[in-house]
Amino acid sequence: MDDIWAEFKAVIIMALILFAIIVGLIIVGEIHDDKEWNNGHCPACGSEWEYEQAVGHYYSTSYMYVCNKCGRRIEISEIR
Repeated sequence: MDDIWAEFKAVIIMALILFAIIVGLIIVGEIHDDKEWNNGHCPACGSEWEYEQAVGHYYSTSYMYVCNKCGRRIEISEIR
């Protein structure tokens, strides 16, 4: 009985660690998107981003923006 309880605790701990890693990666992705978006302006030249296209993925959609002044492109995971 003690072996089953120890295995159960180990599985729960691994699940919690995996959950924490997933949440951490989501937060890092959001921070990266916010930095790239730069309040709607290209960080290189300061002009506004222009919508280019949306790319559908299995569970999400990415939105592509382009700077018409310097040609820089970004891909973010949510609409702004």
